Amino acid sequence: MADYNLVSTEIYVSPQSMHQYAAEHMKVVMNSLVDNWDAIGRTWEDLKLGWIGDSADAADEFNARLKDIQERLFGVPAADGKSVETPGLLDRARSGVIVAAANYNAAEHSVTDLWDAFCAQMRQEGETTNGEPAPSQDTALDPIRADYTDNPYPWHEPEKD
Repeated sequence: MADYNLVSTEIYVSPQSMHQYAAEHMKVVMNSLVDNWDAIGRTWEDLKLGWIGDSADAADEFNARLKDIQERLFGVPAADGKSVETPGLLDRARSGVIVAAANYNAAEHSVTDLWDAFCAQMRQEGETTNGEPAPSQDTALDPIRADYTDNPYPWHEPEKD
């Protein structure tokens, strides 16, 4: 059974690699599959001419199932023959990976932008006074802390004065 609370578990995602594999590599593999699938289909169509009787019915049934699988995997081509009317399973998976890569990339950039803005604001705090006295640079002040009458963390003993 998987332990999803394991502290040492780390997920590493490279949005650039994901996008490259989905947009380029998977497309090349899919085009190769389509070419091979077309070659099989043409061969099958040529063989179909010689079938008669029950064999012809079985061949027609097999051809219909093969075409259904092809449309599910690769999609239904549009009337113009250049675009896809209904995307297939492989293209949907490829598109899903591209969208996931874009989401990971956006999340990564938003976190770095957030920290850049935070650091810039922290640098500005001591410099901007807006007519008010600058913040105190007294480092002898006690650290900020919260004192609880009841310890909300029974496994952790508070420091004794």
